[in-house]
Amino acid sequence: MLSVINIIKVLTETIEENFPDYPVNDRDVEENFPRPSSFIDVETVTGDNVTPEYVRETSQLVLYFFATDNYRGFLDLLKIKDKLLEILNLPLEIKDDSGNVLAHVTFDEVNVNIEKADKALTCGMTSVLIQQRNEDDDIPMMENLDVNLHEEE
Repeated sequence: MLSVINIIKVLTETIEENFPDYPVNDRDVEENFPRPSSFIDVETVTGDNVTPEYVRETSQLVLYFFATDNYRGFLDLLKIKDKLLEILNLPLEIKDDSGNVLAHVTFDEVNVNIEKADKALTCGMTSVLIQQRNEDDDIPMMENLDVNLHEEE
């Protein structure tokens, strides 16, 4: 089944392709991180059942872009904002290792904030994956449940 891991992978590929000057930092953001760079953070992931056959995973994600330094780069961040909003308003393809499209991921509630003093851009968004359970999940369906119609005494 697909998960937030697949979404992170497609976002990483999208950033590498569209913003090559801002490599994705896959370590936790801390002091003295490399600039320019970007970072993908997963704030929350929730999962629930839509129906007995379908499950939903909702992810709250934040993308960070850090300009070259704290003194310049505001204009670059404005350009990133424009391109990022354009990209995230279209479905992104989730592919398997062979390049076959498995699903499309869309993002809702996309919001961008630029901190001029820090020369940092944050982009928050929500993604929802709804998919059919694997047949291997072994969850009994209604027609397969054993029912005891006799009252216990």
